[in-house]
Amino acid sequence: LASTVMQSIQMSLSGRIMSGRSGKLDSFQMTFYTGPVAFIVLMPFALVAEFNIFFESLALRPTATIGFLLGSCCVAVVYNVVLFQSVRTLSSVGTAILGNVKIVCLLFLSSLLLGELSSWSANQYLGCFLTFISAGVYSYLKATASKPQPLMPADPATKS
Repeated sequence: LASTVMQSIQMSLSGRIMSGRSGKLDSFQMTFYTGPVAFIVLMPFALVAEFNIFFESLALRPTATIGFLLGSCCVAVVYNVVLFQSVRTLSSVGTAILGNVKIVCLLFLSSLLLGELSSWSANQYLGCFLTFISAGVYSYLKATASKPQPLMPADPATKS
């Protein structure tokens, strides 16, 4: 629950920052500025939870450990850039809906490929159906919504 709340806050705040009036940041700048903050906040938890495991792995398999660590860092950077770009393009709500559709597609496809689709309950099918219908309705409403007309600035020459 806390992870979901924090992810929602991150998407909402990043959407506001990337489209703010004081200046717009792109997805690479957002990743650059939020990376060190995330590192500082998460480092104490990582040290407490994984200190012994990390150094044991580093002693036994240093190349694999460093490769795994660097690979994970690269994947995290790419993920954050894609996330921030989708928030900028789709909005935070659109990105959350896209994330839900992705999860449902992964669940459905993995069950189909592993032959476990026959064991799905009616609730699972209903959940997939509702997810796709909801995403479609949101997309339709977003596409057909009338765009507000920009206010015309008052022309000082026409004032008397």
